[in-house]
Amino acid sequence: MEENNDKNKIEMEKLCTAIEAVLFWKGEPISIKKLSQIFSTYSGSTEGRQKVVTEEKILTALNKLEESLNGRGVSLIRKEDEVALGTSKDTSVEQVLKLFR
Repeated sequence: MEENNDKNKIEMEKLCTAIEAVLFWKGEPISIKKLSQIFSTYSGSTEGRQKVVTEEKILTALNKLEESLNGRGVSLIRKEDEVALGTSKDTSVEQVLKLFR
């Protein structure tokens, strides 16, 4: 049972990392549904089974990603059913520029 929990935790961490990478690469808002579609892929098995990453799992991963970004210069921005990465509210351009003056 504990091995299953460890496996699920690792899978969730990988999903969080992958979502962060997609949001960074995309550079614009993307829907929860689209993220689910992106990460729902066919497995390499001969049976052609599909690995489905539900919208619920995407939302869980987004919550964890949001927590991990807390206190950093980048934050998760949510608007209706879309998400994006953006500059943290606590880190304005003016604040960053002051650091280099």
